[in-house]
Amino acid sequence: MQKTAIKFIWYYLKIFKLMLVLILTLMSLSRLLEQGAQYYFAKLFEHIASAVGQADYWQITFDFIVIITVLALLGAFLRMLADWCSSRLVPHIRSVVIRDTFDYVNKQSISYFVGEMTGNISNKFHQLQNGVIDFFVQIHGFLHDTLYTVITIGILTYLNWMLGLCMILWVALMVYQGFRFGRKRATLSKQTSTLSSQTNAQIIDSIANYAEIKSFSNYKFERVNLLNTLRQWRKAETTEQKAKVKIRACMEFLAIISIAIFIIINTFLLYWQQIDVTTYIFALSTFDRLSWTSFSVNWAVNNFTRITGQMNSALETLAIDPEIVDSPSAKTLKIKKAEIKFDKVCFHYNNQQNIFKNFNLDIKAGEKIGIVGSSGSGKSTLIKLISRYFDTSSGTVKINGIDIKDITQDSLHKNIAVIPQDVCLFNRTIMDNIRYGNVDADEAKVIKAAKDASADKFIEKLPSSYKTKVGDRGVILSGGERQRIAIARAILKNAPILIFDEATSSLDSESEKYIQDSMKKLMKNKTVVAIAHRLSTLREMDRIIVLENGKIVEEGTHLGLLRKKGRYAKLFKMQSDGYLQV
Repeated sequence: MQKTAIKFIWYYLKIFKLMLVLILTLMSLSRLLEQGAQYYFAKLFEHIASAVGQADYWQITFDFIVIITVLALLGAFLRMLADWCSSRLVPHIRSVVIRDTFDYVNKQSISYFVGEMTGNISNKFHQLQNGVIDFFVQIHGFLHDTLYTVITIGILTYLNWMLGLCMILWVALMVYQGFRFGRKRATLSKQTSTLSSQTNAQIIDSIANYAEIKSFSNYKFERVNLLNTLRQWRKAETTEQKAKVKIRACMEFLAIISIAIFIIINTFLLYWQQIDVTTYIFALSTFDRLSWTSFSVNWAVNNFTRITGQMNSALETLAIDPEIVDSPSAKTLKIKKAEIKFDKVCFHYNNQQNIFKNFNLDIKAGEKIGIVGSSGSGKSTLIKLISRYFDTSSGTVKINGIDIKDITQDSLHKNIAVIPQDVCLFNRTIMDNIRYGNVDADEAKVIKAAKDASADKFIEKLPSSYKTKVGDRGVILSGGERQRIAIARAILKNAPILIFDEATSSLDSESEKYIQDSMKKLMKNKTVVAIAHRLSTLREMDRIIVLENGKIVEEGTHLGLLRKKGRYAKLFKMQSDGYLQV
């Protein structure tokens, strides 16, 4: 993705260049015909005023009227054709920009989304696509008015070089003022845009965490924070709007003064017989219109600076290079069984102390591994490295002997099913959420997966069964129900690698029993890596790994580790629920 607004816009201008050239051509011809009609209108005035009583007076008058009408109609037709092309172009551009931005943002690594608020990303998304559309809408009017200005200057120069020179100097002055004012407005617009994004991000963050706000009774605290942000946004926007009013007033003042000066110059040229009456009438009528057209051109230039300021603000957030990219020679991973190997892996977050240093671990195909350890021991980091959410500092993570850096990220993730502690569901139907594991699955397969996950009974009790919408993040479902939906989704995906990230840590005993029964079915013939604080979920594991400070301090079966009376036995003893029987 291009890093600056100008390059970003230029990229899409090149994509749609043929349509833009067509629109430009139609507008040029339209303006030329309209100016031709205006010139003959001036000649008609001169004829009416000077040729009264001549034999062919009415014939010539009628001829002028016909010429003016034909030129005006042709000009209007071409202008409407250009507008029609623009009306087709703008929605197309919007769709392409949204598509491309969506694709680029979804290539970002997990760290990008961790570091940015969802509301801020969403708002920048809208700012960018709206900025591109605003630019194309503005440029349509800008080109229309610019062509009128250029054609008018050309005709006036042909009629009298002094009129042309006056017009060129005046346009140059207006353009200079437009750019001078525009630079200041671009800076102000960027500040306003940034604060707008922060405000929207804060609102979305509060709405997304409404339960915490209510439970801690912190509505007033959130309101004060929002008002502080709104105060900054209002101040920045007020400053920008004041600048806008001042700029518009200055431009209008220049336009009015310029009209008066041009009338005086034009009158002296007629008095000195440097121009005829037709040219005089044409020059006055065109300059009156041209002064406001030039004002519109300069206002469009001013708006361009505002738009680029907003877009640059959005691109600072969106156009960040992804931290993790596929190598040019990356291969597609196609496997039925998976062996995972950590070979001398070193890893740290943001230049902090190493979490893993020369870490080694072999997981055989079809083996079920449990990972336990205190907070900060490296459990979650280990499974993130398997999914390549982060790259190792050194060493390799291999699947079936292939370095995952040599595998496309998309194919890697297709071979891994993750069931997290906090299950994310879309605000869609139960059917859609389960089918997300395999978007090509038919309803029969979805229902079978739900039955295998022990989810069918509670689904059938919902108002619309599988067609029930679950609300934002699955709010209408309990924690255990969301977990069973996640397991059904994983069953449907049928990936050879299965990762449980503390999938039962927040469930009650009844829900946990349902989940464990579903997990047993799901884990058959899979390579399983399970993180658990509730050690009951690890009794089915072939091997349990105990991590401390990124190192393996113990490994063995559940019973074997208990007999050792080491770190695992100590963790087990600390379990307060008392639901395990050994």
